[in-house]
This record gives sequence, structure tokens and C-alpha cells, in this order.
Amino acid sequence: MKTAHINSRPVEIRPGETILAAAQRIGIDLPAPCRTPGPEPLESCRLCVVQVNGQPFPVAACGTMLEAGMDVQTHHVAVERWRTSLLRIVAESAARTDHAPSRVRDGVWSELLSHYGVTPPAPQRNDLSKPERDTSHSWLRFDPAACISCGACLTTCETVAHQHVWEIAGRGPRRRIQPVGGRPLALTPCTACGACIDPCPTGALVERHGHHPAEEPRRSVESVCGLCPVGCGLRIESADGEVRRVSGLVHSPTNPGGLLCKRGKFAHVAHQNWDRITQPMLRRGAGFCKVSWDEALDFIAKRLSALVHAHGPAAFGAIAGAGLSTESAYLLQKFTRSVIGSPHIDSVAHTDPALDPVCRAAFPGTASFADLDRATCIVVLGADLDESHPVLAARVRQAVADGAALIVVHPRRIALSKSADCHHSDLTPPPPDDSSDDPLCRLLLTHRSGTVCLVGSDIATPEHLSGWMSRLNGLGTSALPGAGLIFLGGVGNHQGLLLSGALADSLPGHVPVSDSQARARIEDLWGRCLPVESGLPLTGMLVGARDGRLRGLWLAGYEPDRVTADATLAGLDLLVVHDLIYQNASRHAHVLLPAASLHEQTGTAINAERRVQLLRAAVPPPDEARPDWAVLTVLARRLGVEWPYLDPAEIFAELALLAPDRLAGITHRRLDEQPEGIQWPCPGGNA
Repeated sequence: MKTAHINSRPVEIRPGETILAAAQRIGIDLPAPCRTPGPEPLESCRLCVVQVNGQPFPVAACGTMLEAGMDVQTHHVAVERWRTSLLRIVAESAARTDHAPSRVRDGVWSELLSHYGVTPPAPQRNDLSKPERDTSHSWLRFDPAACISCGACLTTCETVAHQHVWEIAGRGPRRRIQPVGGRPLALTPCTACGACIDPCPTGALVERHGHHPAEEPRRSVESVCGLCPVGCGLRIESADGEVRRVSGLVHSPTNPGGLLCKRGKFAHVAHQNWDRITQPMLRRGAGFCKVSWDEALDFIAKRLSALVHAHGPAAFGAIAGAGLSTESAYLLQKFTRSVIGSPHIDSVAHTDPALDPVCRAAFPGTASFADLDRATCIVVLGADLDESHPVLAARVRQAVADGAALIVVHPRRIALSKSADCHHSDLTPPPPDDSSDDPLCRLLLTHRSGTVCLVGSDIATPEHLSGWMSRLNGLGTSALPGAGLIFLGGVGNHQGLLLSGALADSLPGHVPVSDSQARARIEDLWGRCLPVESGLPLTGMLVGARDGRLRGLWLAGYEPDRVTADATLAGLDLLVVHDLIYQNASRHAHVLLPAASLHEQTGTAINAERRVQLLRAAVPPPDEARPDWAVLTVLARRLGVEWPYLDPAEIFAELALLAPDRLAGITHRRLDEQPEGIQWPCPGGNA
């Protein structure tokens, strides 16, 4: 094993690791205010300089690879003297621009100045004449007077988010960072990913609500974003029982560099709105009154019993939304099928019956997101990634920058088309292999050994989708390393909803309801008889509610638009809405139940690359809010069915028994030990 020494401590050599990264790995902290999560070091401040034996001058640790035999001193007296001089130079350079020390927030920069005893020089302009803060953006605030022009925001934006929002204006001592073109931040191409906020050492960039990384001590939890099928790794910081800040995990396999989209970064703000449902409520006339959980659940149990007695079990249906964990979705379908006896359970994972058979054939896909990094060709089929999966769009752009060919198949010229080698607006699949005159065919044939296809939901017809699947399968990409198919889906935890059995025609484990052997195995485990027929799909349940075939609905995190809600939900005998905030369906509900968000509960979500990820509660649910699985467990008991679950881990263990070919080797405990998640199939004891 090759080693080097840092401060006389032996360190194992790892390929491609810098001195800075190796020092951090063994717990040695180095000042690096310009450090960014991008692939290349910025080396603009050079405050991370270290002394390497045999080198005449100190070297920047962020840009120097650790090599075998090196003897590194990180805090040598000469290095500390050099570091102090560099810090003074940076501070003096900032003073010549619009920088005002009084506008700097406490953080990395202030701590460095204090530690090295450097007093910021007085600004060369009147402090009162400094530029105003840019408050034009919906989610970010930029204070030019607090900026020291380190360039961390610019580098992060270009190398991680692959956007061009910041630029360098002026030269020499007048050099400064500004939004591109000198325009207000709101008029730039900023996508509100927030990646530029985290590395800012002075607080020149903060979130709209003013939270900055260095402020107030916070509790930090690593979890997962469940808002889309990418499943980005998150660090959730909280204080006083509220989420204060969300940032990406730099080393996450799903969002390298810690990049998040606008929703992943800022959606937690909506969970603290005034219209958040925090207590159970029953309808009283035209309005609602707050009640206890006992009163709410007693009302639901009595109304459900009366409804089933009068109209039969098939008069009830349930719809699972995208905000449900895998465990909650599993219990919702189990409650509907085994406690009520109704076949009518569906979810937002099943929204287009025409395309569904072909999508099932593509499920679950064969590739991983990491395959995008080594693919020679990427096909984006029927997906506008910048709109639906922005983090994945950035990853595709990085692959193109690294030399991959890009084919975009979409009826519109989308943003990603600008980076494509070929934009194919006709959704009809290309001709067979021997028709190589077409540019699209030539690209596919050239890169057949390394093609990754991302399949979205904008395909117009089943014929188009099945034709493309046959065409790609004909290339044999699914059997080759670094290639294959990823079916994206349109909602968070898409695969979790499918595997849990929250589908009208599928049981847990993604087996058809018509499979009598699978149904018998589930009946043995549950101790209850199941409906033998498939239920109504989501759209069919809404039509059935309008026509009177359904008399009761349970909406768990599902929200129809206002026109649909008014047309279909007004005549029900029982409408239970278990959700975060008061929305369209809530206006017609008989019972409103407060739900816990994904940041407020433990469970799992399964992303588009089949990665089972553990959700961790960062804050407790507000007031009386509860996760879906807990409410359903208590309600089942009121209806005479005892479920033994004490936590989501036990629910997931039962699901794994019903899907052994995919989940048998996965448990909550193993997921806790492997924070990056585990990709299925995982039938054995090893991931």
C-alpha cells in the first residue's frame, strides 16, 4: 500500500485525491474559502497552501495531488506566515472594489480574519455609497458589498449547475463578480438551484429568508429528496423544530457535487405556510372545526362501515400521491384491499392507461445514473429534463462536456437540444440498422456499445414508445456494461409506488392481480381474502365518483386540479383528505387529516435507477400531523383488524417478503449503514 505523510501521520494514497481532500479525510482542517463542489479546484485564494518537503515554495493543497512519499506540513510556521500575507492581499484587493466589511456576515471569511489577526482595511469608497442588495430574485439575495470576488459562485454555477449566471467584471484591482451582463439576478438564466450559496464565504449570497450556513447552531440530518425520481441526497438543517436550510450532499451518487433543483432546495418553505393542515378537522356545515384524532378516526370508521354495508366494498377507493413513502403506499393499498375489501386502489404512478403496458415492459430499467458519466451516447427520449429532472439535465450536460454524444427525441426543441448532436422531432422510431444514411441511425450504430437511454413521459402514443423500445433492444444496449435504459417516471418515489402495489391492476412486488399464486401467497401472509378483479385506475375512480359508482374516496397526498375536484368530488358520502395543506380537494372533504412531509418522517423512497433510499426525519411533524402509515394502522384497528407494525422498518420488512427477488436483501438497518442507498434487485445478504 502506497502512503504519504501529512503532519507526520501516514495517509493511504487514493487515486485522484488532492492534499486538501486527504487532509480532510483524516480530520485536518485547512482554510479554503474558495473551495467549491465542482470537479476542478478554483485555486483563487490559495489560503490552503501547505509545505511539501523538497518543494521550494508552498503549494495549494486544493490543486495538488497527494503522491506516494510526500511529506506534507499543513500548519508549518512559514506556511502560516505565508497564509497571513495572502489573507491580507485578498482583503486589500476587496477594499479597492465595492466591498464593505460591515456587510459581511459571520462565517468562514470572518473566522479566518479573526484567527490570523488580519483587520480588514477601510474601504476606499464611502461605506454608505456601496451598492444596494439585489432582491429581485424569488429565492436568492445578492449583496455586492459583501462580495470579496473569490469566484466560488461563478465556478460552482458553471461546473456543477452548468449554467452561466455570474461573470467577472473589471480587471486587476477593480475585478469583481456580478450577475451576467450586470443585470438584476432575476433576469439571468438562474434556475434557483442554490448551489452558489453554500460555498460563499462572506454571506454575499443567501437564501431569500436570509438563512446563511454560519448562522445559529443547527441539528443536521442526511436524508433524501422525494419530489422527483432522481432522489437527490440532502443535508437538512433545523432549529427550533423547523427546517432552516437544505443543501445537497456533495458525494451523493444521485446528485454529484450536491446540486439540487429549485424544488429540492426550497420546497420546505411551503411546509411552514399558514395554510398547513396541523390538526384533524371535521366538516361542520360550510366550514371545518378542529377535533381530536380519536373523534376524527371514529367518524371515519363509522362512516366507512355504513358505506360498505349500504353499497358494498367496491363503493370505496383510495388514491396515493407522490408525497407518500413506500411504506405508507404499501399500507394504503393493504388497507383498501384487505380491510375494506375494495379493488379500487391506484396512485399517481399510473396516470396514462394507454402508455402503461409499454411502460411496464420498460420497468424497472437496466442502467444507473452513474452510467451517464461513462456513456459514449445518451438518448433523451420524450423528456424535457430541464423542466422535470433539472439535476439530471446538468449531469447530461456534464457527460456531453466530457465527450458523450447526445440525441434528443422530443416534438419540441427543448433547452437540452442546444447541447445535442441530433434533435429528432419525429417520435417515430428510426428505421432498422441497415438504414445508416440517417444521422440518428449513424449515431446509434456508432455508439451501440455505450448508449444510455432516458425514457420520459412525453411520448405521444404506445406505438411510438414500443417502437423505440424495440429499436433500442435491437442494439443490445441493455446487456452491455455502462449502457442501458432508465425509465424516469413523472413523480417522486415512482418505483416505490409501483413496488408497493398501489396500482389498480398490480399487487405488491409488481405482480398482476390476476396472478392467483401471488394473490394466495399474500392472503396467507395477511390473513384476509383479496378482491380477484382489478380496480378502477385513478382517472376511472374520479369518473366513478362523479357518476355515483363510488361513494367514498381516500386521497393521500393526491391533489386534482380545481375543475376536476369540483366536477367529481362534491357528491361523495365520504371524502377523506390526508395532506399537508388546504387545496382543491380539501374544499369538498368531510374529514381533513394533517399529514407529515417527507422531511418529518422515516421511511424509504425508490428512485428511477432502482436505488432504495432511507428517508430520515429532520424535524417532528407540526402539532397533530402524522405520517400516513401511522394513521392507517390505528384506523384498521378501529375496523377490527390488528396490524402489528411499530415503525416503518417492520412495514418494509413485510413488503420485502412479498418481493423477494428485488428487496429481500434490503432492510432499514442496512440502509442506515449505507447512506448512499442500495439498488435492487438485492435478493441476498449483500448489496
